[in-house]
Amino acid sequence: MHLLLIIHDVAHYFLHLVNSNHIINYIEPGIAIPIAIGTVIPIKKLSLIDYFDKPEQCEEIFASLIEKNLITAVTYNWIDHSKGSKAYLIVFIKQLHARGFLIKGIKMNENVIREICLNDFSINVSTSHIKHVKYTDIKIDCIPSFQFRLN
Repeated sequence: MHLLLIIHDVAHYFLHLVNSNHIINYIEPGIAIPIAIGTVIPIKKLSLIDYFDKPEQCEEIFASLIEKNLITAVTYNWIDHSKGSKAYLIVFIKQLHARGFLIKGIKMNENVIREICLNDFSINVSTSHIKHVKYTDIKIDCIPSFQFRLN
């Protein structure tokens, strides 16, 4: 019985942290925190737009992907399932980072790219595939050529 009270108190502490936004950035995306028996608070899944310096740029780039028939207009699901399409998506995300469209100082590692591919485009890619694809492997023409940063 004593253990259940401790679990209950810890769960309420987490609920307080989640509601006050102090813990959101420290929990792995997509993980749900059990608050009480039968109650779960889902944590927001990682999305590409969360990493953009300016969200309006993300909308413009997504519009370009829609125009090129690479993603659907409503769900943003990846349409192209031909050979090399996963590599194209990986290079696309890596080039956004390399060209300065994403928030300065973020670490765009394999797990983050994998989550973005799955959550935004409904494409499952392996971390080993992400590691082996270089951002210079494919020419991506739906990203504007230059992005200047004043800082």
